[in-house]
Amino acid sequence: YEDLGPKGRTNKLAGQAMVFMIRGLYSLWKMPICYFLPATSVKNCILSELLVEVIKRLLDCGFHVKAVICDQGTNNVAALKLLKVTKDKPFFEVNERRIYSIFDTPHLFKNLRNHLKKSNFIFECKEVSFQDLRDVYDIDKKSCTSRSLLKITDNHINPGPFQLMSCKLAMQLFSNTMSTAIKTSVYTGQLKSTTGILTANMIKYFNDLLDVLNSMSLYHSNPFKCALSTERPQQLEFLQKAIITFENLKQKTSANKGKQETRPVCFDGMCWTLNAILMLYKEQQDMGFTYILTGRLNSDVIENTFSIFRQRGGYNRNPTARTFRTTFRINAKMSLMKLSNSSNCEPDDDIHLMTHSVNNDIQIDGDSSESTISSNESSDSWRMESIQLEKEAVVTLENCSNTYFAGYLAMKCIFKFPCLNCEELMVNSDFSITNKLDFLIFCKNYDSKTSEMHLKVPTYELTQFIILAQKIPADILEKKPHRKKIAQFAEKKIKTELISLLNVNETCIPHIEFVIKHLLICKLFRNFNWISKNIKHVRVEKSQKKLKILKNI
Repeated sequence: YEDLGPKGRTNKLAGQAMVFMIRGLYSLWKMPICYFLPATSVKNCILSELLVEVIKRLLDCGFHVKAVICDQGTNNVAALKLLKVTKDKPFFEVNERRIYSIFDTPHLFKNLRNHLKKSNFIFECKEVSFQDLRDVYDIDKKSCTSRSLLKITDNHINPGPFQLMSCKLAMQLFSNTMSTAIKTSVYTGQLKSTTGILTANMIKYFNDLLDVLNSMSLYHSNPFKCALSTERPQQLEFLQKAIITFENLKQKTSANKGKQETRPVCFDGMCWTLNAILMLYKEQQDMGFTYILTGRLNSDVIENTFSIFRQRGGYNRNPTARTFRTTFRINAKMSLMKLSNSSNCEPDDDIHLMTHSVNNDIQIDGDSSESTISSNESSDSWRMESIQLEKEAVVTLENCSNTYFAGYLAMKCIFKFPCLNCEELMVNSDFSITNKLDFLIFCKNYDSKTSEMHLKVPTYELTQFIILAQKIPADILEKKPHRKKIAQFAEKKIKTELISLLNVNETCIPHIEFVIKHLLICKLFRNFNWISKNIKHVRVEKSQKKLKILKNI
């Protein structure tokens, strides 16, 4: 039944679970401290009282509570407003201590995605459209070889009811990869949109903002992913400018609804959160702390805890109140159990094998049973096709993706085998942007000249080899997707028919084999992943058609 702790119990059946959890701001610890079982969403007046009561008890226990983090649910916002928390004053006081209110940033970006999908935004006084993302996805989806948007699926572009609640899908859309794909499509002329570049700039801006609000380490190669500190004032300036940007951000509506522009609550929620983080950082700085990790200011820990609860006794998306209570109790007890100091034997430091991850190098063993390779095409035909590709080198998103993929494989090979011959064979020594097919590489801010950690510009020979090599597993999957040991069969076929296109020394043959294996791992994994997701999408469409038929009966 409904149980609200100090607020009493009722005869209503519990339908939800509300959990309070604490975590360290500078240390890696977390602990769920209490839970309540309401019938429906907790009323704002009760929620505000419970929140203050929990904070008081934590302060009495010696904890220094600095912030409260939640999503932007209507009852959460209403409860905070009862505590006189506003966008410009994102804090309240308990026992004369300031407690900051922060909205979960992944949920804010999810709401931004949902609103952008409904209608266009006015970003920096210019209109941006979600249609640009759809068009670029359709362009990339038609690629027969390499693709730029590897992680983007139909669920990202046309999300269903459950996908609309996924923060992961939203944040993958607001990525640097999507931004560069849009810019490249505009550059190649495939995306004929007046808002294309503006949309790409907004997505890049959201990506950088997400990096700043999700920093997990003090130092990082990406300056936006570093912790907030005085050593990097550009991050603080970025957040301060972001407040102004979101203050001016608007959503365009249809003319027949009266107002031309509106402001969804998530826009103000972002300003609310940014103000709170900057104030919290300033307070911590006055107390002697030199940095703050913004990645610890979200609700990921409680989401992970809920996922553990759902796994109890097999996956259960909607556990009962009794299951939730016992799971909460067991989880709390198991985390507190330690070996006794007066035990009969010495404690061991071994890690349980089931929870220990071993990083092994990916290997593809040869298949002795597949000793013969049937093919009607000779290496001469591949050479003729390579010459034809050279003549028809049209600047498209697919061809730019092929160059990018070839540079990625070259980088992997050079890091694995520091061979001068391979570097000369795979990496272009001319670093000037003379080839338009290298545009995607430079859009992703990879520095092929000064940095050894970034993607390299591949040679033309390697790029053509990669293009032709990708067609072999694609043909096999199209004709015989059920075939066993496809990777081994495709590897032998590539070695037999294509490796002669590269002037490879005997000592470098293992290096080229490494490139081929890595190529097959990437291509086969992605292809099977896309196939499985398309099957699920077809099943959902069929079930929706059945529901429509049943409604008409």
